[in-house]
Formats: sequence, structure tokens, C-alpha cells
Amino acid sequence: PLGDCPQALDTHKLLAQADEQICGRMARPFGVRLLEATFAQAISKLSSEDPKNGDTAHRKRRASRRGCVSLGNVSVDQHKYRPEIDGLRAIAVVPVIFFHAGFEVFQGGFIGVDIFFVISGYLITSILISEISDGTFSILNFYERRARRILPALFLVMMCCLPFAWIWMQAREFNDFAQSFVAVSFFASNILFWRQSNYFSAAAEEKPLLHTWSLAVEEQFYILFPLFLLLALRFGRNPTFWAVAGMAGVGLALAEWGSRNYTIVSFYLLPTRAWELFAGSLAALYLQGRQAHNSNLLAVLGLLTILVSIVVFDKHFPLPSLLIGLPVLGTVLIILFARGNTVAHLLGASPFVSIGLISYSVYLWHQPLLAFARVRTEQHPLIGAHVLFGLASFPLAYLSWKYVEAPFRSRHRTSRRGIARFSVLAIVAPASIGAVIIANDGLPSMTPGRSRRTGQAGHCPRTSSFWGIPTRTT
Repeated sequence: PLGDCPQALDTHKLLAQADEQICGRMARPFGVRLLEATFAQAISKLSSEDPKNGDTAHRKRRASRRGCVSLGNVSVDQHKYRPEIDGLRAIAVVPVIFFHAGFEVFQGGFIGVDIFFVISGYLITSILISEISDGTFSILNFYERRARRILPALFLVMMCCLPFAWIWMQAREFNDFAQSFVAVSFFASNILFWRQSNYFSAAAEEKPLLHTWSLAVEEQFYILFPLFLLLALRFGRNPTFWAVAGMAGVGLALAEWGSRNYTIVSFYLLPTRAWELFAGSLAALYLQGRQAHNSNLLAVLGLLTILVSIVVFDKHFPLPSLLIGLPVLGTVLIILFARGNTVAHLLGASPFVSIGLISYSVYLWHQPLLAFARVRTEQHPLIGAHVLFGLASFPLAYLSWKYVEAPFRSRHRTSRRGIARFSVLAIVAPASIGAVIIANDGLPSMTPGRSRRTGQAGHCPRTSSFWGIPTRTT
């Protein structure tokens, strides 16, 4: 879900362009206009610089000479802003929610995560190429941006999950939840869930933090990729392009083999997922120094490929195999060829962009809501109830975006020292809480969760080990 978004930081320009170019002759609902105005106001604040930052004026002068707008540590070319990328995020996150809510028509909605991987690879690589080319790249700045982007909303959702898990889960379930609490803190939840359960199993549906596996994959990828790109670009763009293409090819071959022999391992782990991020990186390398092409045919083909995959794919397909290459290819086609045409105008429309801007928070909120709905009820909740819980993630996402994400991404409101301190808190606090719960076997004497599943037919027993380390069961 997931990746830095320079596009989001220049949204006030997007909204003006969208009104003028797309919706100028259309009367839009008051709610949409109000949401747009709120986004524009909040994003404008993000653009302000900390006057105490010594290199602010220098960055602004350099950016103005290049025709760019300086936003924190990122210089964004005004002419390269692409609203359709935010719209593509909306296409990715909505099917994921409906898939987890149980809508059969969205049986392939899980590919939204694959779309996110490609978008993340494209955006992050674009930023890195720009900064490396300008000589402004800093590994500390890169990880600072990642911390500002990922940790605040994630920490909020995790802490909100904790009291409901304690109230509604049995001691064994609470112990499993605590294991995921620790794993998420260190971006290793994909490894934990690989050892615990199949992503598509009934037991996995009741894990509030299951969806964080994709965040773990991304952050593991970005541990070394910036350094690789820094070294590779010294040899030129073409050698770098083919080196990334080679790694992507090897990763895809490994994913195809693993999906047929080690399904769960291939689904969760980085070696068989990295090729999707590399696909986005290849698009960024290809577009370096040039605009996306205007090919309505190829852009429409890419969008149709994504939509067909959402409807046709299901959990019985081997994943992530060559078949996932279809939505990945569709996403790349949109990135490369959606400029000034029907697809670009469609995805660049204000409703799609607005959802895309809060897509990270939407993604974070939807799984806990649906998982706790399943944990809390005796019977399997009706589809209608799932839809309501899924839709509830949107207002929660908007609130967390406005009051958590936006303030932390603003250097004016949160300094580098402030985000560093918060990052330590966001890692140490959940890990410590989870460790205490695990050490006490899920706090059986303090957990008020009902024993509604005791002896229940068809109940899938939970694991009682943490990454292979045995723990006592209650």
C-alpha cells in the first residue's frame, strides 16, 4: 500500500487542474467539493518549510532554477505531476476492501496489493533518480521520509487495535495478536504470517494485522535498493535499467516456481515479490527525463487488464506467478501511456484522486475493522455488515490522514528530531507491549475474551510459536 508520494504533496495544483480540465463543466456534489477544499488546505500546509532549517533557502533557489517546487526533502517538478497515479491508488485499494468483505465479484481484489507494489517502485525510484542526478540524495533523508510516511498512521492503527484485541480475544488469540504486534514493529510480519497461516484461510481472516505483510515486503525492499541505485547509476541509465530488468526476471522465475511448490512462502516473502517493485522501477528508469506517452489504446488495455484480473482471478490461482504479471503489466502500461487521454482523465478525476490520497490509511483501517467483526460475532457476519465495516474505513482514513499523516509529513509541524523520537516510540512501545503479552502466554488471567470457540467444529487451531520459538499454551 504503500510508498512515498510526491504527487500527494502538490495536490492543491491537482485540484485546480482537475476542476479546470475535467470537471469544469460538471456540477459536483457539495460533499466532493468540501472534501477537495479540505485536502487542498491541508496539503498547502505541508508545502511550508521550517524556517529553522538551514538549507531551506538553498533548496528553494535550486528548485526554482530547475522549474521545480521544493517540498521538504523532495523537489517535485510541477510539469511532471500525474494525478492519474493517485487515481490508480483508488483502483487498487477499493477492490482489496471488497475482497476482504467477501464480495464474490471482487474475488481477485487481492491484486490491489500488487498494483501498490508497482506504484511504490515507480514513485520511489523516480524520487531517487531525481535526487541522485541532482546530487541531493541522502540516505538519512530517504529513511526520514519513509518514517514520516509509514509510521504515524501505522502506530495509530496498532494502538487502536490493542484494547479490542484484549477485550474480544481469547488468551491464545491474544498471544497470536501480540506476536504480530512485535513483528509489525520491526517490519517482519510477512515472515510471521508465513509461519502461521495461509493468507486465504479462515483463520487468517481474523488476524487484525494480517495486511501489514505488504508493508513489511516494501520496507525490506527499501533497505538496500537505494544504495544499489546510487551505485548502479554511476554506470549510466541503460546499464542500470538492464540490471534491474535482470533481477526482475530472476524474481519472476522464482515466483513462478515457488507458487507451484512453496505457495505460502512465495506469497509472503520478498524474493518472490521484489519483481513487482522492480517493474515500477523499470517504468521510472524508462521515463527518466521524459514524459509519459499518450497512447489511449495501451492505457485502456492496461486498465482493462487490471479490471479483468480483479473479476477473474481468485484465491485458487497460483500466486504470485506469471498470472500476476497481467495486472502488473496493466499498471505499468497506465504509468507509461496514460497522459492526456481518456484513462488519464478518468483516473485524474477528483473522486478517484481523493480516495487515492487517503489510500494508505484506508488500507490500514479496513483489515482490523473486518477482522474484529469476525472475532466478535458468534456467526459469520452477513455481507451487508462487512460492507458497512469496510466503508467505515474511509471516514477513519480521512481523519487519520488529516490529523496524523499530514502533520507528521510536514517539516514545519514535525521536526527531524521530533520524527526521530516518534519513530523510536513507534517501534519500541508496540514491541515491548507485545513481548510482555507473549511472556505471559496471552495474559489468560486478565483477558476477558469469550471462550465461544472452545470445541467449535471446524475451528482452525492457532500457532503457539513465535518464528519457531515455542511458547506455552493456555
